[in-house]
Amino acid sequence: MLGRTGTLKLGSTVSQRRYLRMVLRDRPVRRLIFHPMDMYEKRVCPRELLAEPECPPLMGDQIFGKHTDQEALLTPTDVMSEKIRACCDARKDPNFMIIARTDALYLQDDAEAAIAQANAYLEAGADAAFVVFKGSIKALKNFRARIKGPLIVTSVDFQNSMAEETEAGTNMSVYWPLTIFAAFKAVKHVCERFCETRDATQLQEYCFDEGALNTLMPYDRFDENVATYRVRDALLSSAGD
Repeated sequence: MLGRTGTLKLGSTVSQRRYLRMVLRDRPVRRLIFHPMDMYEKRVCPRELLAEPECPPLMGDQIFGKHTDQEALLTPTDVMSEKIRACCDARKDPNFMIIARTDALYLQDDAEAAIAQANAYLEAGADAAFVVFKGSIKALKNFRARIKGPLIVTSVDFQNSMAEETEAGTNMSVYWPLTIFAAFKAVKHVCERFCETRDATQLQEYCFDEGALNTLMPYDRFDENVATYRVRDALLSSAGD
């Protein structure tokens, strides 16, 4: 799962999603999940976001207080369900997936509310419910049977193996915290170490490696486009004008 990109307007969001699909089309990525935080309008889901089945939206019900000490506000269940039904009505491809997240357990420690919301979202047409856990996902065993459909989970503190999460009843586990915090800790370590020593030679393991980056992001399609559209000739011609 890719990192967050910050607040975007609807037009920018749609353009970015299409760009990511293009860039990743030849990469070993099974599915690109798009996560708009509040679906832009109070009661509708823009049809522009539902145009491509390869890029399904993960809909969340939190509208205020995310990652702050402020008291969290969640979208009322009936409003969230209406959004999901709007997505289902706009769906053109039967393979298009709609995933609905409830933060009642993560933010309010309310398993009963999470169960009720997950079932309401599934009944409204979501293909899967999504629940975020603090602590052990083994606790899911206590109520998994009461959620009437597929369930996706993510844990923020890694207390369980994938095998244990599967045994608890998850259908999919998402590990975005693992990579985003790995990057955060690496950057924090480099900054603190360099500030302390002012000597980059002591940070050789982090030395810029353009070859490694180019291997991760191959230029094959770029080179093809340069040849197809004669980019060099066009740039040289414009430079001489």
